[in-house]
Amino acid sequence: MNWLEENKPHVVCLQETKVEDSQFPLWEINQSGYESAFYGQKSYNGVAILSKEPIKEVQKGFINGYDPENARLISATISGVRLINVYVPQGQTTNRINLSINWNFCRN
Repeated sequence: MNWLEENKPHVVCLQETKVEDSQFPLWEINQSGYESAFYGQKSYNGVAILSKEPIKEVQKGFINGYDPENARLISATISGVRLINVYVPQGQTTNRINLSINWNFCRN
């Protein structure tokens, strides 16, 4: 909360909140002058959007319902701009990333 009060960003996207929705620090965030939209999960994952402006059209998860057991994506509209906040865990070695980049390059 100190960082928010010192830096006063207009919009903040958080990943790995690691807290269920019922435990999200809503009161503290509101007291700092922010609205919030959050999609949480116990122990891991979790995403949130904080904004000084009103948050509208919140969508939790993928529209098609893909990956419903993981709280990794939240989107919302703020001042007419659609914002998508996604947590993408890496989970693989960098060798795997290089292989993927090379494969995608070859496909194009």
